[in-house]
Amino acid sequence: MKNISRFAYWVSGLGIIGSIWLWIFAAISGFSSEHLVCFSTGDGCLDTNNPYWTSSTALWLAPLIIVLIIITWFVSMLVLPKNTPELLSAFFVIILLCGVAMIAMKFAAENGL
Repeated sequence: MKNISRFAYWVSGLGIIGSIWLWIFAAISGFSSEHLVCFSTGDGCLDTNNPYWTSSTALWLAPLIIVLIIITWFVSMLVLPKNTPELLSAFFVIILLCGVAMIAMKFAAENGL
């Protein structure tokens, strides 16, 4: 059971590292609204309809994603009782992380507010 809990926190850690990488990559371009940060490799984002953020969107969205992931950790600690089975706890965290990912992709699809 500990592996499931570790997996949930490992996934959220990857989300934090990815957001930091995204913010640094956007900072290199000077947070330009003309520079795209793409979620794929290969062909251009606009040619393949892959989700993207502009660097100016990454300026505020990447830190927001980090804050939402940390809030996910605290919500799971505050809402769930201490005697909650680990499987249920990990499932709850993963559901919250899926919500954070949906928010990020929604902003990527709309590319802004």
